Amino acid sequence: MEGDPLHLAWDVHCTSPQEASRIKESFARAADINRVLTIQIESGGKISEAFHRIGDYFVSIEVFLTDGNPSTVRLVFHLRPEAGRFWKDIMARIIRSADETGTPHAVKLAYRGNDSVDWRLPKPA
Repeated sequence: MEGDPLHLAWDVHCTSPQEASRIKESFARAADINRVLTIQIESGGKISEAFHRIGDYFVSIEVFLTDGNPSTVRLVFHLRPEAGRFWKDIMARIIRSADETGTPHAVKLAYRGNDSVDWRLPKPA
């Protein structure tokens, strides 16, 4: 959408490298761009379903451990310029999927912008 950044990088800080590895694998499954999310919508007392393919909103989603800190998982979302407004909800669902595997110590936005940078650095530059 107009005005939205093309790239967002989130750092998920874990309590141990082992927890980070488990969460990384969980993110890899949750962030599959071919995955279709089924969302239940309740309106007027009726429930309907909406289907959202992750790849319709993101060109790719990278998941890796950051250089220099094996306890931090980085998620980099590469937004499609034509992505509909639901992209933020999908991104939040993917980030929250870490709760299924472990409890992250902290989740912080590491980068928001339109420049492609070296995502593996502790602070993207």
